[in-house]
Amino acid sequence: MPDENGAVKRKIFISYRRADNPDFVERIRDWFAWKYGRDSVFMDFDTIPPFTPFADFIRDQVRECDVLVAIIGPEWMRLLRERLQQQDDEDYVRTEIKLALELKKPVAPVCIKQAPMPNPRDLPSDLRPMLDYNSAHLDSGRHFLDNINMILEAVEHQHERLDAWKGMAHVQTSEVDAMKAIEHHQEAAGQATQAVGKPRFL
Repeated sequence: MPDENGAVKRKIFISYRRADNPDFVERIRDWFAWKYGRDSVFMDFDTIPPFTPFADFIRDQVRECDVLVAIIGPEWMRLLRERLQQQDDEDYVRTEIKLALELKKPVAPVCIKQAPMPNPRDLPSDLRPMLDYNSAHLDSGRHFLDNINMILEAVEHQHERLDAWKGMAHVQTSEVDAMKAIEHHQEAAGQATQAVGKPRFL
C-alpha cells in the first residue's frame, strides 16, 4: 500500500509468546520499526487500542500484513504443548500463524536464544507448513547486528517478491480482461453482421 509520498508501505506482524524472552523480542521489534516505521509494525502489547476486541483485532492485523515474523524462543514449544492441553483456552500465537498460512502470507520464522525450529511431529498439522520456510537465528552478542540486518534484508526480499508477483498477476488479469473485451466486441460485430444480412419480408 503506497503512503502519501507514493512509496510502498510495508506491514509487518510480529508473532511471539509473551512468556518467552519478551525483552529480546521488543529489541527485534525496534529494528523493524526503525526500518519500516512504528505504525507499520504490529506487536500486540504496543499496538492494540484500549477496549478493542482482542481476537478480532489480531485476525484483522494478520489479514492486513505483508509478512508475519514468527519469533520462536526456547520456551515456544513448551508453551504450545501447554496450550494444546488447555483446549478451552485459545492459543493466539497458533491462531496468528495458522491464519497467515491459510492466507498464503509469507512467514519468516526467527529462532532466538539458540532455540531450534520445532520438529514436525511436535506441531499440530495446521502449523506444519511453517516449516517450509527456512528459519533465521538470532542471539545476543557481537553477531546480533550482522544477523538482524540479514533478517531485515531477507524480509524486504520477501516483500519485493510479493510485489513482483502482484505485478505479474495484475498484468495477466489485464490481458485476460482485454481478450474478453475483444471477444465480446467480435461477437457483437458478428451478430450485427448477421442481422444486416437477413432478408426482410414485407
